[in-house]
Amino acid sequence: MPEGYKLGNPILDAMTEQELADYLYEHREDESLWGNKSYPLTPAKPGEGLVWTMRISGTDLDEIADAAHGSGTNVSEFFRSAALEKARALSGVTPPTTAEMLKKKLTEAQKLVDELSKLIPADAPQRVAEPKTRYGTRRKAKAEG
Repeated sequence: MPEGYKLGNPILDAMTEQELADYLYEHREDESLWGNKSYPLTPAKPGEGLVWTMRISGTDLDEIADAAHGSGTNVSEFFRSAALEKARALSGVTPPTTAEMLKKKLTEAQKLVDELSKLIPADAPQRVAEPKTRYGTRRKAKAEG
């Protein structure tokens, strides 16, 4: 067994790397050899999503990557959107439409405007944008006389 890769089992630790690989393959269904350790999933940085791994065959990943790039997105976003679509379909949750999302954002923005308006004293001078009377920078040529 290579240095630094001790399993804590004297029999397994005495095996060469090839012997251990053969032994573990032969006993791959024996759950007692495999730990049930779980690790908490935490974001890599505050505010970011979680990072996790999954096993997938190379040919499947190639097919998925081709579909992702063909639809103008990356593999991560393709997996995320496909998984969310499937999860929502199974749970009966209907994803919001673009119009619904925009309406919600507009309502949130209006609430912010209303809150900010309360902070402005009633007697404060109000600035109103005046419409432009002239557009562009060219001046009319003077009439020759």
